[in-house]
Amino acid sequence: MSMHPSPLAMLQLTLADLPEAVINSVDPLDPANQFLESTAQTDIESWGVIVNSFADIEPPAYIQLLESFYGPVAGGRVWLVGPLNLLTETEPVEKLSSESECIRWLDRQPDGSIIYVAFGTQVDISDEQLDEVAHGLVRAGIRFLWAVRSETWLPPIGSADLGRIERGWVPQKQVLSHVAVGGFVSHCGWNSVLEAVSAGVALLTWPMIAEQWLNAKMVAEVIGVGIRLRIPAAGVVVGRKEVEEGVRELMEGEKGRRARERAAELAEKAKAAVVKGGSSYETLDKLLEELRKVPTATAVTEVEEGEARVEGEVKMVKMVHREWRDGLQPLHA
Repeated sequence: MSMHPSPLAMLQLTLADLPEAVINSVDPLDPANQFLESTAQTDIESWGVIVNSFADIEPPAYIQLLESFYGPVAGGRVWLVGPLNLLTETEPVEKLSSESECIRWLDRQPDGSIIYVAFGTQVDISDEQLDEVAHGLVRAGIRFLWAVRSETWLPPIGSADLGRIERGWVPQKQVLSHVAVGGFVSHCGWNSVLEAVSAGVALLTWPMIAEQWLNAKMVAEVIGVGIRLRIPAAGVVVGRKEVEEGVRELMEGEKGRRARERAAELAEKAKAAVVKGGSSYETLDKLLEELRKVPTATAVTEVEEGEARVEGEVKMVKMVHREWRDGLQPLHA
């Protein structure tokens, strides 16, 4: 019997799980809401959306729900063509410059012994929160590689003895693919989630902004490749005790073991999805086939005649309108 969450399970969402853009959608003065409203009609009437994901982690019910968002005339589709990170060329480790130091450090660590910690590039973490993370990692007793963006924060004395702190950018794709890495404390940006899944690395979810809260629930409750960090509330400093407990459960606990098994299973399916015959490969091929049917874009000139007042006199004038039309037709017309 499978021990990971059912792929057909429907998420139970609370208000705290929703992005601020959704919560503020009733506010006509909210900039994000104004932007979404300005593009909504074009989106609804489009062909659909190209998604960086793959069929094995997207329940069919979710895809059908998203496709139903698009207008019946346009017949919008959801095109799953990922994980795209598996389609990009990666520089060999020996060609990396300063970042190769952390890879060489990983080379000296036992397999699966390191927990990688990174919170993305969009959120500035307070010094107080960074202190709590440092103390939590030390209390957990798990060796770590931690990407820290702050150039001014000073780690508590002795906190770096158990691991390695990297300032600035880290070659995350190479780090997650390294055999020494056994877990990932992540903000759950979707690119990071897919990179972890592709590498077979389980996650301890720590969402912070935007849709990351929804991604975290997907990771833990639907996909089954991670566990939730206990977070008191959005914007509240997470204490060292919560960090310690989460890290230990991911790296040494039963929930973490099941998440790692599921991650290893999906890593193979992710790789299979993007090669010839795989679900994402075939979907991309079908999308390209549809695009090849689209007529070449042409310039269209429209001329309208009418009356207008020019310098006090009513005269016949011609209004000329020129635009490019791409010839796109509804998929299911």
